[in-house]
Amino acid sequence: MPLSESDRAELERLGVDNVRQRLVPGSGGGSVVPGLGPGFGMTRGDVEEWLAEKSQEATKLQRDILWWAKAATWIGVTNILVMIALTALSFIWPID
Repeated sequence: MPLSESDRAELERLGVDNVRQRLVPGSGGGSVVPGLGPGFGMTRGDVEEWLAEKSQEATKLQRDILWWAKAATWIGVTNILVMIALTALSFIWPID
């Protein structure tokens, strides 16, 4: 059974770390997760699926951050090399 919007909101409110702590080791995928509030009929499988989605989102965010960090590094290195080249040229052909 997919999670309802209210179930997702409750999981978001609790956060990934708190939800992981509430998963009881050894219970089956269809068991109800205790401690998520009255009226929430989330199964362990539903909660584990939500955690997997959050993990994928975090992995994508890390990849995106790494891409931008690499881009910034290349831009910075290029700027440094251009400045070194311009400085060297100013010694060869000084501007009067």
